[in-house]
Amino acid sequence: MNTIRIWTAALAGTLVLGASTAHANEELDTMRQFLDVVGSYVEYNHRWIELVESEEGVAQMSAEGIAELHEQRGRPLDAIPALRELAQRYPEGSTARRLVHWKMKDIYKDAGKRDEALEELENFTTGG
Repeated sequence: MNTIRIWTAALAGTLVLGASTAHANEELDTMRQFLDVVGSYVEYNHRWIELVESEEGVAQMSAEGIAELHEQRGRPLDAIPALRELAQRYPEGSTARRLVHWKMKDIYKDAGKRDEALEELENFTTGG
């Protein structure tokens, strides 16, 4: 009779430990997933900060923002005057200025205005 009690207690203990281990593993997996998400968020923020610390990054993000807002209004070509003004803020030949011309090229191309798109591509190439 004592042998049966010992075996029953041992079996019950094994089941409890197994359940606890499984639960602990689930918690560890959840913590790992959470830490992965936090790590990705920190990395994203760090890259964003690096991007906007450069003149080129500011130009690119500004051009994208201007274009996006006008596109959301359903009038993407209305972004062109603001983008021209943005391009003028940077010296001729600068990477920042070229990035803005590239964005204008994309807007014209998407609107089916090939001649204007080619002109902006030329400005991009020459740094105009």
